[in-house]
Amino acid sequence: DAGPRPRCPKQQAAGVGCARMSFTAAALLLAWIVIGLLALVCAGLVRRIGEVATRPAGADPAGLDARALIGFTLPSSGPRSGLRPSGAGAILFSSPSCPACREVLGTLATLGPRLVVVSLGGCDGVGELAPGARCIPDGGGHFDALGVPGAPYLFAVDAGGTVTSTMMPEGAEQVTAWLTGLTRAQEAR
Repeated sequence: DAGPRPRCPKQQAAGVGCARMSFTAAALLLAWIVIGLLALVCAGLVRRIGEVATRPAGADPAGLDARALIGFTLPSSGPRSGLRPSGAGAILFSSPSCPACREVLGTLATLGPRLVVVSLGGCDGVGELAPGARCIPDGGGHFDALGVPGAPYLFAVDAGGTVTSTMMPEGAEQVTAWLTGLTRAQEAR
């Protein structure tokens, strides 16, 4: 019997010491790796919570706020070009299942072709409530791209396609007052 076998014969034959790690050392190394990863995750969460806490009210998850679009000129070509009303007018962001949206739409009926309705669903009933208005069905992409927080939501747009005001109306009276102010501002130009 030659005695006990060496634990790492290849290393000893080459004249190099045996580099085995004890169970305790391996567990300690693994614990430090896990602690480091948890620290990185916590730092990321703290940063993300800070971003959410400083986001303006009504902003969408991407950070765009529809109110920040005042002064923005809607494009005359491309995927958002259909949003521009003919002449100075308004854009109503609406949903077919929203009773308040139907009430606002009826109040805006006097705009006729100067009204664009962006619907989250279909355009059923738009023509009856607002003859001459143009409706864009399945416009959820426009809601997201422009940071529209919900429906109903209004954009006033001047003849050049520039957004002059935005509002989430609370009732027909507020829409009537907004429409009156919009008409006065357009007449003053």
